[in-house]
Amino acid sequence: FQNQDISKCPQKITIEIIGILSAAAQPASESVETILKSPVRAIFAYGTLRADYSSKGDKWGVTHGGTCTWTHATVSGFELYQEPNLYYPFATRSDKKDIKLVGTLLQWPSDDKLFAEKLSKCNQIEGWSPNLKHGLYKREVILATPIPTPLKNLPKKKADETDNRPKF
Repeated sequence: FQNQDISKCPQKITIEIIGILSAAAQPASESVETILKSPVRAIFAYGTLRADYSSKGDKWGVTHGGTCTWTHATVSGFELYQEPNLYYPFATRSDKKDIKLVGTLLQWPSDDKLFAEKLSKCNQIEGWSPNLKHGLYKREVILATPIPTPLKNLPKKKADETDNRPKF
């Protein structure tokens, strides 16, 4: 689509471009020091941030580089949805307490500062800020339960360092 009007791109590509540009425009507003005041050192990812999103890792490069390790995990009381015109899924709390959402639990066990930098990158991707009262992304501390037996053909592994984000 080089040298073409963006309105001539397929809608799916246009939405993805807008999402990527929007994420890039969001400054990270939570300092590493603030993040590290919390004892939390893991991120539960259920969509494009999942470490098994592709053979190369997540869509945004959060799991690439450094010492990211991950395992499959579940959280209870959340349901996953997909809007056909969006390239990412979203999860919401459910009244069904026995329902489980499967994702990946991301950790950087040897480097707290790197964890904080990766969480900050997630904040930027999701457009999250501690000062926002409303937004599409809500960050909260939840209990994630690692799955003791890896899902079929998806064993626990170290995330690949290759950047597989779309290039425009």
